[in-house]
Amino acid sequence: MNNPHGLDSQPSRKQARQTQDAMQPPAASHRAPAGHRVRRSVLLLAARTQTRRERRAAVWAGVMLLVLGLAGTAWAASLHSAPARTARVLVVNDEGHLRKVGESGADLIEEGSVTGTLPGSVRVRFNIGAVIIASFVLYPHRGGTLTGHGSGELHSSGRYSSFGGTMAVTGGSGHYQHAHGTGGFYGVVNRKTFALIVQTRGTLHY
Repeated sequence: MNNPHGLDSQPSRKQARQTQDAMQPPAASHRAPAGHRVRRSVLLLAARTQTRRERRAAVWAGVMLLVLGLAGTAWAASLHSAPARTARVLVVNDEGHLRKVGESGADLIEEGSVTGTLPGSVRVRFNIGAVIIASFVLYPHRGGTLTGHGSGELHSSGRYSSFGGTMAVTGGSGHYQHAHGTGGFYGVVNRKTFALIVQTRGTLHY
């Protein structure tokens, strides 16, 4: 039967689709609520911050271990190298020619040059009686000092008196900071001028 107004009584396809879409319930949103998103962001930031702190702590721990390891190595090396300063042994055969330069009470102060194993100069404090007692400081040309003492019995009472005994090196400085040794102590003294010729023979450890 024809529509008296000349219009199609069936709705158009477009209108039917719009009507159907309007009747459909709105699709549920898959996005998390804003509160959940903020909480997750805070947790992620906290995890990253903690990771950075852990990395920094690990780096500092590694640095400290390296420093301690180097310090321990240096300390161990110093322990091993310390005995090397006293490991040298030298057989000494020296001769000194001394002259009187002053007096100190009953002692004579004498100085002179030294030739031989340890060439240099020497300053000696002598006490000359039945026994010659001496203390000395030797200044080797290579630097440093050697200190010690000696004594020897006089063998005659003439103008030129020989003597013989022992001497000991008890210390030093520079190259000879840890020096020690023993040996023989011989010589001749001019009783009129107190000039001396002294010989020393022994072993020096330094």
